[in-house]
Amino acid sequence: GYPKLFSDLVGLTYTNSGIGGALFTNGYNAVKTIVKQVEDASKTVDYLFIAGGTNDWQLDVPYDTFKAVIDNLCSYINANFPATTKVIWITPINAGGRPYGNPIRSLNMYRKLITESILKNDTYSRFSVIHGANFGFPDEYSKNSDLKTALYGDLLHPTELGYKLYSSKLAEYLL
Repeated sequence: GYPKLFSDLVGLTYTNSGIGGALFTNGYNAVKTIVKQVEDASKTVDYLFIAGGTNDWQLDVPYDTFKAVIDNLCSYINANFPATTKVIWITPINAGGRPYGNPIRSLNMYRKLITESILKNDTYSRFSVIHGANFGFPDEYSKNSDLKTALYGDLLHPTELGYKLYSSKLAEYLL
């Protein structure tokens, strides 16, 4: 996945606590939520990367529920991580197709809600947001099926090539 590729690219040592398929909200599977993963993470890290929202979108989590969870997570981070810990939030990348439940809510709105929460709750001026929509992944309206196949395994989750694109774009935005 992208954490190792990114860390190798920029020369960081990493500990990956992320679990693929996780949601910010309580989900459809037994995977720990992103909130629980952050709660369980070491509080001595220099950087905390939080990427998510796509699976919440896919399940049509109501906007107000999603925003409340993000607000609470920001508050938790402010109360439990040192003020020197930099927190990089990565909003969802484009989805190559309308996955699974054919969500009716807008993926852009989930991105917007994450950004609004970060701006509102950045107590120590340490939160940054990187918009995954700018990573170059085709969206559901793209006609380039070869690119979609190369970058997405299932029109939602990146392939190894997709993770290389993800990590290189993340490095580009941070360096």
